[in-house]
Amino acid sequence: MRICVLSRSPVSETLGTDASFVRMLEKLSERGHKVHSISYKETKKEREINIKNVSCEYIPLTMDRGNEFDKLLKTFIWILIVPLIVAYKHFFKNRFDVVHCNDNAPVYWYLIKKFTRVPVALKFGDIWSLFMQEKKSSIVRFVFKLLFLLEKKIMWKSVDRIQPHSLPLKKYLLDLGLSEEKLDITPETIDFNFFKDLKIDKAQARRRLNYTEKDNLIVFHGFIDTFKRVETLIYATPIILEEFSNSKIVIVGDGTPLRELKRITQELKLEKNILFTGWVEFNKLLEYVLAADIAVSLRGKNFANNFIVTTSALQDLAAGKALVAPKLAAQEWLFGTEGVALLYEPEDPEDLAEKIMYLIKNPQARREMGLKARGFAKNHDKEIIAEKTVRSIEKTIKKI
Repeated sequence: MRICVLSRSPVSETLGTDASFVRMLEKLSERGHKVHSISYKETKKEREINIKNVSCEYIPLTMDRGNEFDKLLKTFIWILIVPLIVAYKHFFKNRFDVVHCNDNAPVYWYLIKKFTRVPVALKFGDIWSLFMQEKKSSIVRFVFKLLFLLEKKIMWKSVDRIQPHSLPLKKYLLDLGLSEEKLDITPETIDFNFFKDLKIDKAQARRRLNYTEKDNLIVFHGFIDTFKRVETLIYATPIILEEFSNSKIVIVGDGTPLRELKRITQELKLEKNILFTGWVEFNKLLEYVLAADIAVSLRGKNFANNFIVTTSALQDLAAGKALVAPKLAAQEWLFGTEGVALLYEPEDPEDLAEKIMYLIKNPQARREMGLKARGFAKNHDKEIIAEKTVRSIEKTIKKI
């Protein structure tokens, strides 16, 4: 069968948010399918990854995920041109049997379905149109409220298969009237082998980053956006420092709200206790995670956050870290009974501080959570999730 796979980010960047992506392409090829992937091009030619028997096509534009304007612009361009590219290739060249949209940017998958009538499978991690309703512009909020309404009433029901990342998202889609037959849960994923054979330990990582064994090191990492409410951790910091003055907070990542977060930090006179690293390479990011005593996952009360478990949280667990995560539906579904995370009320600095301080006081609890965490994370390895995704795509083909 001929399969078209779509992702805005090129292969090397997709690995940061979906470690199973390359393995999925390989598995499709190994099973005898002819695979053609389309994405934006790599920022550097040397970063291109060649996948055996997979045809990779790059649109001659790059997308900077850390630049909100560029990301929005390239998403809009993607929505406009990718349905036309796929339709042209389908009718005049390849005759695809299925289109797999590994990127759930809005609308484009719906247009592909309408233009080509080819079966479409959609990997569905978050509801972008809900997150965009948090923007300051009233025009932007109105547009995305309208889009969300159209998605609920028409668009999601038009595709042949949806792969939600969590059970709460699946239940939400079922409540909207989608058939259970077309919903396959494919959770977030990590490359567990990367964490299994780590070359440095916590003590080495701390020495490299100039932290001591006496520091209580609390780390958050990920793309920084308003819907994550990173300021919750900043406001929790003075509460933590009252009892544990040797605590250090590290915020790893970049995004538009970073300037405002730094302003709040200065206003609270916390510059000596909070470090903003900005964007760092993955190997450097891993050093911060390994050095940490406690990892923190941050999300606000936005309704869409109920459906997401971020890759960064799974990376923390794979590194054997005690995790403090927001008490939202997807987090409760995934972590609630596993003993690998303490859940705090989202956007509540006092509750977040309380959970962090409990773990500072109880190093044995941290160690026990860390041991459980690695075993838990192993179940989200790229090999397992790639297999689930491939089976879902093949079920879409069999419906033809």
